[in-house]
Amino acid sequence: MYVAEGFFGMKTIDPGLIATCVIGLALLSLISLGITTFVARRRIDRLLSRCTVVADHKAAFVGLGFMGDVLRVGTVFTVLLIPTLYARKKLIDEGQVRGFPSSLGRLIVNAWSLSYFTAFTMVAFGFYMYRYDIHPSRR
Repeated sequence: MYVAEGFFGMKTIDPGLIATCVIGLALLSLISLGITTFVARRRIDRLLSRCTVVADHKAAFVGLGFMGDVLRVGTVFTVLLIPTLYARKKLIDEGQVRGFPSSLGRLIVNAWSLSYFTAFTMVAFGFYMYRYDIHPSRR
């Protein structure tokens, strides 16, 4: 296994191993988003039928197909995280959001949180590659 000399003589982990873990995390994130969207999209439409933000997203991204559904589930993720902001702007029905099933809400929040964590991990790995001047071609 390749071990590079790092900052202050510390040993660093092989960048290929880190990249493999990051790519695995990204694939897990994409799979979880796909499964979550497939499971939740119809239930979201039924449970949040009076929320204009969900209906507007559905109308705006109807031509994108499944990707539009992923974006709509992402919008529901933000609605579940900060409902008071949406309620203040009169974009949601507070009763419907309060009555949203917690199990489905946890599924959506976990999948999207994993996606945000993956994005943060990719940025951190890019910083790591830059900081230690590691190039994929080993030059």
